[in-house]
Parts: sequence; C-alpha cells; structure tokens
Amino acid sequence: MLSRIAGNCLWLARYLERAENTARLIGVAQTQSLMPEYHGGDPRPWRWLVDVAADDQALDKLPSHNPADAALELLIWNRDYASSIWSCLRAVRENARTARSRLTNALWEAANTTWIEARALDRDTVQARGIDDTLGWARHRCMWIRAAIHDLLEDDCAAIIAAGRAIERCDNTIRVLRAFVPAMKRDGAESKKPGTPGHRLWEAMLSAASVQDWYRKIYPEIGDLNSTVELIARYPQQPRSLVLSARKLEKALSHLSVAGSTTCLRRARDLVASIDRLAIGELVEDPERLSGLLLQLYSISDAFGYEHCGNDPPSQSQSQS
Repeated sequence: MLSRIAGNCLWLARYLERAENTARLIGVAQTQSLMPEYHGGDPRPWRWLVDVAADDQALDKLPSHNPADAALELLIWNRDYASSIWSCLRAVRENARTARSRLTNALWEAANTTWIEARALDRDTVQARGIDDTLGWARHRCMWIRAAIHDLLEDDCAAIIAAGRAIERCDNTIRVLRAFVPAMKRDGAESKKPGTPGHRLWEAMLSAASVQDWYRKIYPEIGDLNSTVELIARYPQQPRSLVLSARKLEKALSHLSVAGSTTCLRRARDLVASIDRLAIGELVEDPERLSGLLLQLYSISDAFGYEHCGNDPPSQSQSQS
C-alpha cells in the first residue's frame, strides 16, 4: 500500500475513535457538573474532561471562570483545535476521500454525509439543538461509520484501520485511568454507597470508559475501585480494555509485518508485556505507572508512521500533520 494511503487509513480510524470518545466524555462531564457536589461552577468535571480529551496546553489554559463554556467550545466546535468533534469528523472525511479507492461506497457515504452535517456545528447550533442531542448525534454517526468499516476486505487497509483504532483506544483508556484513579482515591470514599458523591464519581468513571453495563454483569460488589480498574485495564473480554486493545494492535501490526519483525511490532509486543505485568493493586496505588505505558504507545505510533506512512524520523506527534 502507498505510504500516503496508509497514513490516511490510520488517521481515519484514529479521528473516528477520538470523536466518539470525546462526545462520550463531554456527556460525562456535563452530567457530573449538574451534581450537588459541583454546584457553584466547580471546575473539576471540566478539568477532568480536558485532562482526558485534550492536551496539557489546553488544560493549562482552561479558565477558572466559566470553564464549562471554554471546554465545550474547545472540544465540540473549535475549528482550530485538531481534537474537537468538528475537526475530528472533518479529518475522517478528508482521509476517507483520499483513501476512497480502498474503501466501500457505504463507508465513504457515511463519512461524507456525517461531515456535511457536522459543518454546521458552532455555538449557536449546539445551543439551539442542545448539548445532549448534539453529543448523541455525534456518537451515533461514529457508530454508523464504524459499522461500515466492518465490510472492508481483510487486507492491509483493514489492518491499518484496526491498528489506528487500537492506538486511540489505548490512549483514551490510559488517560481515563490516569485522571479518575487519583480522583477516586481522593473523593471516592463512599463509592459503595449509592447516592453519595463518591458513588457518583465511580459511575462517572465507568461511563467515561464505556464499561457501565459490563461492570454490573461481571462484578457483584458496586463501587469497588480495584475491580473497576481491572475491568478497564486488564479484563481480556472487555472490548475497550487496555490489554485487549494492545493485543489487537499487536495482531494488526503482525499482519502488516509479514516480511519479519519491525520496530513498531516489537514495541507493541513490549506494550502487551508491560500491561500483562501490571498488577492492579500497584496501578491503584501509583497511577503514574500509566505515564510509562503512554510513552510506549507514543513510540509505537512514531515507529508506525516511519515504517508504514513514510514519516521522517524522529517521531511524529499525536496529531496529524
């Protein structure tokens, strides 16, 4: 596959996953902000949101006054921020357009139609439509595009899309854990008691990781932080778990590395091994261990860009150039 097309397939998948994750995280922050423990414009829900869904510079610039408005503008309709929902859906469409010869008509139509509707996203249209309806629309459109991806041939294009989705899921999962584990240790003392701030924070953590349904099916005890971290990080059947996403990344890179082991494949195997060695108790006690996993993930992304997309060494950043 041409390196440019490989890059388009990778970033199509990454921006699609990022748009859906961002929409879900905004919904979690919006719900949290309405709880009594955050009355009076408490910025914590919005800082958690920006900490997970944006970069460090955005978090540093989040104003103390009216953080909700600043976070919503940044992450929904901002034209200049690469990780806003508007920008992500535009990037999905543009990458699909360039790689159109490798995609189905159904996938192209889903991406193109979604972008045509997304172009109108701005402060006025979101206020008129409502935050919840806007976020629901974004999530369902991402699901539509993702469903169309399942009809692709099982070739290099599909493997690259799978790798991009896995990278983005790993990234999001690590960020969710890194933000919520310290918050739960600090403010989640009554997480096992429904109706308390700690329990609501625990429910927000489940929703942010999109595992609220699975937790109740698997674990008998509500509000347990160790079980929650296990489900998000190490439960191998949970579709968004860190370990399963890393293994899917390794599988996709193995498909692309038929000529032999490559740097990105070796690094992916190292990431899987690091996650397998990670004890849940240690992760709960020291969430900063996640930062090392994030650095490993970035190194895989860098190596992939160099080996498959024709990027110049050293590394490519986490936004598309």
